[in-house]
Amino acid sequence: ATQFAPPATAPGAPASADSRWFGRKPRKSAKTAWQRGLKFRVEYRKTEEVRFTSHLEIMRALERSLRRSGLPLAYSQGGTPHAKISSGPPLALGFTSAAEYVDLEFTRSVDEGFLEDLNACLNPGLVATEAAALSGKVDSLTAAVDLATWRARLTPWLLSSLGRDADAMVARWNQALHHLAREREPVLWPVKSAENAKKIDARGMTRGAVAERRGDLPEIRFETPVNGGMRPELFVARLTEIEGLDPRLVRVERTGLWITKGTRRLTPLMAVASHAGALAAAMDWS
Repeated sequence: ATQFAPPATAPGAPASADSRWFGRKPRKSAKTAWQRGLKFRVEYRKTEEVRFTSHLEIMRALERSLRRSGLPLAYSQGGTPHAKISSGPPLALGFTSAAEYVDLEFTRSVDEGFLEDLNACLNPGLVATEAAALSGKVDSLTAAVDLATWRARLTPWLLSSLGRDADAMVARWNQALHHLAREREPVLWPVKSAENAKKIDARGMTRGAVAERRGDLPEIRFETPVNGGMRPELFVARLTEIEGLDPRLVRVERTGLWITKGTRRLTPLMAVASHAGALAAAMDWS
């Protein structure tokens, strides 16, 4: 068999490219977080087109889109492999969202532009907006996220059926928020419409709540804890206190999910160290 030997170098000649045959291998240049990462946190929007699509169906649609895009999605081991996708707090049926999150794991490194490939295959109504690489030990979305912010509005049809206009509804909401905030005793409202549902003190939901007119529609913005909070459409209906208002007809959008750290609130992307401006973008709510 033919044997290959390193090319000869003249005695006393300076080291050249032939020195690669001897000594330690040259150190590789440091890779960026995008080249190095196999796990990513992705932010996406859920719009009106898919607001009646359930949380589980959304997860299945994301998995199918990742397969179609050709991205190297990782799967668990065993007889029934599952895609390594984990989501944050589920969004109720009929709601839209400006910022939902999923954690993904790939089998090999991907380029920063992988969101373009993903968006090209996503179903209408779903749009991936941003991503950050996960490095080290990171809390899951379900464990880390503890607060949600909401925006609710009443449609023109609902306003006309109730015999109210936008200005009157905004004034009614602001008056109810003012009375709730001034109450000295707990105001207990059920967290959901089921019988024997747990009750919480509704005064806590007035913090940061704002009602105003946006265009021709009344709009109210507020926040709820992820665990144990009141359903947003029920809060709006209870705040309105108009007989005949079906909570299911209130249009609700989740505007954000937050991780509370002391007096700061971070989005799930801000909490990732590889995300640009993770600390600078932190919001101090003290």
